[in-house]
Amino acid sequence: MLHVLDNYSDRLITILHVLFKSDGKISFDTLSDTLNISEKTLYDDLTFINENWDDIIEISLSDTDEICAPKMSMSTFLTLQSMILLDAVPIKIIKAIFFYPNEKLSFYSEHLHLSASTFYKYVHLWNEDLKRYNIKIQNTQSSYQIIGDNEISLRRFFTILFLEVSGYSSKVFLTHEKNDFLKNRIKNLYEHNKEEISQLQISFYADLYYVSLQREIQGYKVELPDNFTGDYLPLCDFGRSVLSTHYSSLTEEDVYRIEASILILRTSLNSYTDEHLEKTIPNFLDDLYNTFHIKKEDKVYHKLLTYLKDLYINNLFVNIPFHLISNKYVYFTTEALKNNAWAISEINYLVASLSLQANTNFNYHIDYLIYIFITQLPEIMKNRITQHVLIISSDSQDHAKFLCRMIQTELNMEPVSFEHVDCIHEKDLHKVDYNSYELIITNSIVVNQTIDSLLISGFPSSKDILAIKDILLT
Repeated sequence: MLHVLDNYSDRLITILHVLFKSDGKISFDTLSDTLNISEKTLYDDLTFINENWDDIIEISLSDTDEICAPKMSMSTFLTLQSMILLDAVPIKIIKAIFFYPNEKLSFYSEHLHLSASTFYKYVHLWNEDLKRYNIKIQNTQSSYQIIGDNEISLRRFFTILFLEVSGYSSKVFLTHEKNDFLKNRIKNLYEHNKEEISQLQISFYADLYYVSLQREIQGYKVELPDNFTGDYLPLCDFGRSVLSTHYSSLTEEDVYRIEASILILRTSLNSYTDEHLEKTIPNFLDDLYNTFHIKKEDKVYHKLLTYLKDLYINNLFVNIPFHLISNKYVYFTTEALKNNAWAISEINYLVASLSLQANTNFNYHIDYLIYIFITQLPEIMKNRITQHVLIISSDSQDHAKFLCRMIQTELNMEPVSFEHVDCIHEKDLHKVDYNSYELIITNSIVVNQTIDSLLISGFPSSKDILAIKDILLT
């Protein structure tokens, strides 16, 4: 994550992010402690938000000192975050150097209305943050430019940064004409190459295209990859018109190189392959389907396979995360956890195993993966106990309820998942129709010898839990 933001902007975003993650409710003292600021500073910040963005969000303080923001949603958070970022000095500086490279300090100071010391301070902070991505703001003969060890990685970094800064709206940086051309061009390119692409990816790759065009006209070229095997799509008259109007210095050969550098991130468009692309990732996806007992449909399966391979290729060759400032998918994970903690726990376990097997950090993208898996396979969230279960204890009904709670905890399931579970003492077995239950669990040897049941210990072992899980979730 980036740490370059000025303290005030960073604090405002953190306040909104905490409210966003906590369903718009948190105690005043808790938020103050989280931010490590005084009560007065927090009160002033909340007042500033209300006075400036009351048409978007209203934050109130209850009599019990609870901060309430009833309109806080993902779209609200992203809108407000974009407003803060676009007005933040560090973001203004990096944007200015990116779009107007090779200028002297006097240009940036005048353009941004900044002192030289402020400019120097944030350039230094940016370089501290950019080190991990092998990117640098370089000062050559008193002129500033952005360079990197890998031009494709650099372009992907600024695509992610500008997407976050704009609230994931390409219209902030692009004119209507450019936006239409780039999105249609990306869509047509992938269709021409018979590649799956979602609306989310169209926006991302369109912005990557825009960033690439900017870099090319500034003289930062990307070489055509040797292993590119995709097909080139000739430009239409509208495309030629847009490019000649806005990027007249670029040839069609330049455009081809740019498009190849974007398309190369898909494994089926280049010659690179390894055992993880061929076996590990497909096996993981099979495990996901099997874990949640979901019927495989080719179209969705191949779409998920493409998402996973994209992440793997990104980690392997580009190594730029999908978020730099705040993770917009964390809210989705929070909501999903409330609905079915067991399902999210299983996804976490499977992704952690995939990371170990593929020797790449898929865990870093866990919130994005949870979002993708659940939106593409909503059946995941329906995976609850549907069988009628009877738990019989040889000790007492309370002990039977204890066994139920233990099983629930170990399976990481919410209480609502156990609404079809009954708990009794073995002396009361004659009072129930045990033939109506699809599963009977007991710690009583006598009961186990009498009726068809699963025998477990008085304190369930991991082996007991695995046996129960296998039966309950099949």
